[in-house]
Amino acid sequence: MQTHRRLLTIGLSTALLALTAAPTAAQSPSAASTGLSGTSWAVTTVAGIPSSGATLVFADDMAGGFAGCNNFRAEYEAADGTLSFGKVATTLKACEDAVMTFEQSYLEALGNVAGYALGAGTLTLTDSAGAEVLAFQGQTPASLEGQWEVTGYITGTGETAAVVSPLVDTQPVVTFGPDGIVSGSGGCNLFSGGYGIEGSDITIGPLMTTLMACADDLMAQDAALTAALEGAATWSVSGTTAELRGATDTLQVTLSSLAATPFGG
Repeated sequence: MQTHRRLLTIGLSTALLALTAAPTAAQSPSAASTGLSGTSWAVTTVAGIPSSGATLVFADDMAGGFAGCNNFRAEYEAADGTLSFGKVATTLKACEDAVMTFEQSYLEALGNVAGYALGAGTLTLTDSAGAEVLAFQGQTPASLEGQWEVTGYITGTGETAAVVSPLVDTQPVVTFGPDGIVSGSGGCNLFSGGYGIEGSDITIGPLMTTLMACADDLMAQDAALTAALEGAATWSVSGTTAELRGATDTLQVTLSSLAATPFGG
């Protein structure tokens, strides 16, 4: 019997977070001069309330991060200590009530931001009256290095292309090593090859695989996952999730970190 798979609910996530925690290769003079572009922050308080898990990452004229349950993205403008965020777009995941309440408070606070101040490893965002609305501590820019669980991958081409979740009772994994080697399992066979990263760009493969024979659906998953990885052109990380996208911004692979992080996600 074929193992059933669930289609991923992509929602807004296919259009979100086309930024990484790594600095962009080219920055506009206005964005670069603010000291914000290319920085990554962990939320410490929202209107004085302690926080853990939420993040904020600034790229060139675009910001995003993890709000506690969902990933988010918004354009921003900054100059001479002033800062404002445009309309916030988020993914559509539902979490427990307390988490959703915090997330709503965080995103509403972003809408009230009018200024910012950078300190020694800290960032404070203030409203139009100068009152603190958000406080952050600097964090190491996110990286793909480490082990990831595959939560989705693209299959098919053209109008038949879709991002699907892995087969039930399988756990495909991908490990990006510090030595430029990517390896993992599609659920049946092992694969490995080289990868390279420059800014938000990534190249993967060609990937070599073992030749074990498995059920047809597992073999199809192996082939689709390696093809999806080889089709990646850009990468982004937010919280404990990552996305690999193709040259035309097509979502190729979604990943969830298997490593514990200090800020959750």
